[in-house]
Amino acid sequence: RVTGEGMKGAWSVLDVSHDLVVAQFATPSMAPKLMTGALPVNPADPIAWTELAAASTGITEGLIWEVLTFNPPEKDAIPYEAILLKPKPDSSLPPLAVLPHGGPHVAISADFMVWPVCMAALGFAVLMVNYRGSSGFGQDCIFSLPGRVGTQDVNDVQNAARSVVERGVADGKKVVVLGGSHGGFLAVHLIGQFPDFYRAANVRNPVIDLAGMRCPSDIPDWDFVEVGLPYDPATVPTAEDFAKFIAASPISHAHKIKTPIQIHLGSADLRVPPSQGKYLYHTLKAMGKETRLLLYPGDSHPISSVYSDSDSFVNSMKWLYKHSCC
Repeated sequence: RVTGEGMKGAWSVLDVSHDLVVAQFATPSMAPKLMTGALPVNPADPIAWTELAAASTGITEGLIWEVLTFNPPEKDAIPYEAILLKPKPDSSLPPLAVLPHGGPHVAISADFMVWPVCMAALGFAVLMVNYRGSSGFGQDCIFSLPGRVGTQDVNDVQNAARSVVERGVADGKKVVVLGGSHGGFLAVHLIGQFPDFYRAANVRNPVIDLAGMRCPSDIPDWDFVEVGLPYDPATVPTAEDFAKFIAASPISHAHKIKTPIQIHLGSADLRVPPSQGKYLYHTLKAMGKETRLLLYPGDSHPISSVYSDSDSFVNSMKWLYKHSCC
């Protein structure tokens, strides 16, 4: 066993030499530590770890995290989880930032992540949802999502957000949503399908129109798989196929959107071309809805250059504060 009961979080084994292990340990509320320990004689015993070094940061003081489990309303449905990172306790309920991951077949682990930690330090409760379809919960969980994107994943995130508000953990009048890639796809779906629930939205390189993603993306098979269609590059989609693409796309709910939304795009993104986010921006502008577009020249899908990531974070927080906290 890598850990005992008191050391839950994210562990990464960095090296093993004979019976000596070097690893990194972090949690959503604690910056990474470098740890070392010897493998025990009894494999059932946990490793006795010794801290070698720790990253220095003061912004995590008072932050608390926990793993929540949710049961979907459908009969025999697979449960799913979320990580809730709470700010330092205050006299009032904090605003809630809902953060579904991209992918969709990846997961948010109980690790230290800069954006959620900084958001919590600024006073947000951050809900990171591993909706059904996320990895790490078994093949049945992963296979439950293709053919149901835009409904099952959206409802899972909304159910988690509503449950947290109903528990009295966060202010239900100050709920915002943000996400990138498939997380952005979900964020736009959420403000379209639940237009009175979210005060602000902030998305990075979101998938908006599955039909339009088919040719320019470097993963054209993704669209077919996620809507439940077989992929064959030699086959031209039928009208029925295009109907499935459109029905599963956030753009089909654009007319219902009331929530102000800020869109961040990397101009060199080959995964989700910038035309996707621009399509949403121009559509909402034409409808007279509040939206803002930020374009980062030379950045790709993650928008991860130092300048772009920091600029994106600052503009995101200004947008979310403006529309949820003031």
